[in-house]
Amino acid sequence: MTQRVDDARTWLESAPGVDLEAFDTRWASLAQAQKPVVTVFGSYDTGKSSLIRRILVDSGTAIPDWLTISARHETFEVSEIDVDGYLLRDTPGLAVEAEDVRGRANTAAATDAIALTDIGVVTLTPQLATAEHGALTKLVDAGWDTGTLWFVISRFDEAGIDADGDPDGYRELAERKARELRESLHLDGTVPVYVVSQDYSQLGGSDRHVDPSVWDDSRPWDGMQQLEDDLKAVADRPLAALRDAAAERFWIAAVRTVVAELEEHRAQIAGFAEGAERSSDRLNRATKELQVLDDAARSALHGVLNESVDRSVIRLDVDRSQIVADLQDSLTTWHQTQARELERLLQEIQAGDDSQRAEPEWRGLENLLATDADEMDSQPAEERADYWVIADIAAAIGPQLVKGLREYVKLANEPLGKRAAATTMVKASGVLQAANIAQAALPVVLEVAGMIDDFRLTSASEGAARKRVEQQARAAARQAESIALDRWAATVEETRRVIDQTFGAHAAVMEKVRADADEIASAIERGRQLSQRS
Repeated sequence: MTQRVDDARTWLESAPGVDLEAFDTRWASLAQAQKPVVTVFGSYDTGKSSLIRRILVDSGTAIPDWLTISARHETFEVSEIDVDGYLLRDTPGLAVEAEDVRGRANTAAATDAIALTDIGVVTLTPQLATAEHGALTKLVDAGWDTGTLWFVISRFDEAGIDADGDPDGYRELAERKARELRESLHLDGTVPVYVVSQDYSQLGGSDRHVDPSVWDDSRPWDGMQQLEDDLKAVADRPLAALRDAAAERFWIAAVRTVVAELEEHRAQIAGFAEGAERSSDRLNRATKELQVLDDAARSALHGVLNESVDRSVIRLDVDRSQIVADLQDSLTTWHQTQARELERLLQEIQAGDDSQRAEPEWRGLENLLATDADEMDSQPAEERADYWVIADIAAAIGPQLVKGLREYVKLANEPLGKRAAATTMVKASGVLQAANIAQAALPVVLEVAGMIDDFRLTSASEGAARKRVEQQARAAARQAESIALDRWAATVEETRRVIDQTFGAHAAVMEKVRADADEIASAIERGRQLSQRS
């Protein structure tokens, strides 16, 4: 093999998602051939079978059973026969615009066969390329070595001018059609173009066994002699050189095919990356807003407790039970205020979650990342980190969040007396967990109330004692604040968990998506350079 083939195979082996063994298997079908392979390729009604019959009859080769001459689709698989030291291969008719399974299968088989040949012979009718023009342009650009791609304008006796009656007109038309074909497909002068009438006036018809003398009258002008002489000469060409050229064409075509697939994959990855990027942004925004709410709640709690202590110190008309009620109401009001802020944040998260899950990128990324748990368990431990299971989160977080909010708001807004027996707030579907802060802090609140009562009973002249009692009351209030904040912290952490569950899976995979995109981009660039290098 040539260095370029080695480079192509090395690239394919390193490219993401490529099955090199499948390409090796395909190439082996040509590499094992001990003679040059000539493949006839064209649309189903361009005269391939009648051309092959004429070549076989003129060479004295028996017509194989698989060869059928018909204007209909009669060739459904690739077949070959040994002729004058080369292997002549017939292919199913190309049906570029076919939507049926048979037509697509025939096109695929023919395209695969022309990619694995030493010499390609393309047949066209006098109308030249029509629907198949794009496919033929792509074929011409496949990197054929000089003299390995031929074109045959066949059935030219049907072009409209009778060669017997107007030989000059026939010849001029043939020359014009050859020029038109070269211009249409941008063929240079090294590409042979043959104009033939392989079965003049259909004298051979659909017969498989025809006496070669039937075409004796047309031989001087039907163009077959030059084509047949050039085919016989193929057997004398060095097989190694032909096969090396075919190898380069095949493996570079493989590189181009994979590059095209990777470009499609990169476009998909780009969409996934955009969705994951938005998830990452939403995660960051929600996390930052939660931190702002947490800081504000902590600051507010400190203020409301100090204000409550201040009110109780200066008011002489309230008893200890009223002091307790005021402190508890301050705690309850603070908690409900903060609960509403969390409710607002979680509703925004829910709205963002609903919006994101409606995006095509979200669904595409879920399909890309979600994997069955059994499949993940079957992976080696060191590879499990690359398996992300986020479908369950996506399916469950929505209703769980809604239910949790409903329960949380319901409990947070209940009157104090109705909730007094509870020591902690009910965990709402695993989404929010908050304590009945006023009840949890009751022992310390009672202590604070008692100290304030003692403060007011202390004579104003006992300044030092009053100051000491006030300091003790405020210290006890800070204990109540600490208890409240401990319970609040649990609520904040549960909210943070909801945020992480909602957006974290996509945000966490951001780096892997980017790494995949970078790897694909790098492979594409190397593949392009390799396929363009002469």
